[in-house]
Order: sequence, then structure tokens, then C-alpha cells
Amino acid sequence: STVQELNASDVLIEWFFLWLRTREGLSDIKKFEPVLVPNYEWLIMNFRKEGLVDFDGKKLQLTDEGMNLSNTIITDLLKDL
Repeated sequence: STVQELNASDVLIEWFFLWLRTREGLSDIKKFEPVLVPNYEWLIMNFRKEGLVDFDGKKLQLTDEGMNLSNTIITDLLKDL
């Protein structure tokens, strides 16, 4: 078996994937800006209008409906996938 070394960007992407899928969600979206698409805030607002996420300007959580579409939401928000 081989060991893959992750750079800082890879680590942020992994954390984004893992934490967004939890009930707690991401406590500080700004921490992930280096790996997010430039218009991520606009996308989040649209996801919020569609009832897919809860967002208070800092904390991002998927709703129950958003959990069902988590892969789509995550790939829309992350720029290097």
C-alpha cells in the first residue's frame, strides 16, 4: 500500500467533505475560501433559498434535503474537483 501526502489545499477539501456531511456542519466557511469557487457565497444563498442549507454568514449546515444532494452541493462549491 502507498501513502499519499496531502498538501494544504487537499486537507481543506477533505475537511470540507467530512464536516459538511455532519449535523454540526462547517463552523467557519471563511476558513475554506482557498478551495471554494469565487462565487461560493452566491451559490450558498441560492442553496439556502432552495432549502438545501442553513447559513448564518459563518456557519454552513446541510438541511435534511441538502444531505440528499450533498455531493452536488459540495462539487458546486469546491473549485479544484
